[in-house]
Amino acid sequence: QVLVVDNPGSLGGGVDAFKEVLRKIPGVVSVSGSSNVPGNGFSNVGFGARDVDKWFTLNMHVCDPAYAETMKLNLVRGRFFSPEYAQDSTAVVINTAALKLIGWDDPIGMTIYNGGEQPREFHVIGVIDDYHYESLHQEVRPMALFCTGGYYNWTERCISVRLETDDIAASVGRIEKAWNEFVPGVPFSSSFLDEIYDDLYRNEMQIRALFTIFSILAVIIGCLGLFGLSAFVVDMKTREIGIRKVLGASTAGIVRQLNMDFLKIVLLGNLFAWPAAWFVMSRWLDNFAYRIDIGPGVFLLSGAAALAVATLTVSFQSVRAALADPVDSLKYE
Repeated sequence: QVLVVDNPGSLGGGVDAFKEVLRKIPGVVSVSGSSNVPGNGFSNVGFGARDVDKWFTLNMHVCDPAYAETMKLNLVRGRFFSPEYAQDSTAVVINTAALKLIGWDDPIGMTIYNGGEQPREFHVIGVIDDYHYESLHQEVRPMALFCTGGYYNWTERCISVRLETDDIAASVGRIEKAWNEFVPGVPFSSSFLDEIYDDLYRNEMQIRALFTIFSILAVIIGCLGLFGLSAFVVDMKTREIGIRKVLGASTAGIVRQLNMDFLKIVLLGNLFAWPAAWFVMSRWLDNFAYRIDIGPGVFLLSGAAALAVATLTVSFQSVRAALADPVDSLKYE
């Protein structure tokens, strides 16, 4: 439950004071300011490293010392930024992906430097575990976190507030009240972190909605077609059904015989549809670095569903014909 205040720039020089007020609000667990939040874009900057021949790029993020606690980042080596260390102005925390990219065995105390005529060195003080700060369309990319107020003194464009789950609405109301006291007349703009993540998959959500609508329409149209076709076939076989009943055929046997003719066609349609569906969905899943595999269970389940729908649709006409009086059927011309 992380609330992100979107426009702290309106606070001017009162950002730190505003964060201190938020920390005292009941229901607030932690507060952090940062240049961005997971789910939004990050700047990609070139760096070099001591004893490393190649140049590489890292996604840059500037945050205050409370960021790790607010975002629940897992520190795997070293430490995070702390106001107790003045040298953190030239410190950097990297993620595991960056550590693999650079190739260090023991990164703590090692340095990276930026480009330009006067390169600036930054010493590594910690390594955080990889977390998905972008969408699952791509793998977790190498990242470097720098401390607010250091060399990269970027504006804190976001204030993240982790809330307790007891009464979130009341906590948000208190935060908005504090905002209005600091900058009256400036609208309070905020969103929850999970909503920001949802925006990463807006296209997928829209595609899902379209697929759902058109699938329902396809099923309805298919059922109407099957219903009409079954009515036509039953009408053509009225005398045959009557003769079978006179000769001792059971109602269940007649229904089964009529249904099988249609179910064979539905099964044949599935056999043609499965390869096409597998090809299209596999190409779509290739857009994601982290994805599921399409197993046979999906196709067997969809085939069973199609057969069930077809059976229910056709059985109405089949049962009606099988229950008809054979005397009336034999009079049929």
